[in-house]
Amino acid sequence: MSKFKVGDKVEVTEINNSMKGKIGVIIDSEYEPFYPYYLEFSEGAKQQYDEQCLKLATPTLEDMPEGTIIDVTEGDEKKVLGIINPELCVLSVTNCFDESDQPYTIEEIKKKGWKIKDQPEPTEEVTMEQVCELFGKDVKIKKED
Repeated sequence: MSKFKVGDKVEVTEINNSMKGKIGVIIDSEYEPFYPYYLEFSEGAKQQYDEQCLKLATPTLEDMPEGTIIDVTEGDEKKVLGIINPELCVLSVTNCFDESDQPYTIEEIKKKGWKIKDQPEPTEEVTMEQVCELFGKDVKIKKED
């Protein structure tokens, strides 16, 4: 199963690549077997990557997906229940994610000072071979003393 899908905004993480840190949109997820993800960047460049070279880009208010949690005040949150168009979304009632409030424009959200809630980085699973590659030598993991 693919880690990313067409339309996902991703960041290039590959260390030895001039595009490192750039954000692109996946326009094809089955481009070729070794580099299945074909990305388009805002400056028009297109390039293919494999899964290990990419991570989901942190959403902004302008491109937040449904399900994004918005911090509205200290301890109070709203959830994005729907995206009507790039400038308009429907949010939940404060702290009640299964009940809709009203549509808000992105400009209204910004003027209110609301921000996207920080999401913890997902834990990445790696193999021992990948750990050894990362360190550039054989590694043995011991249990804590």
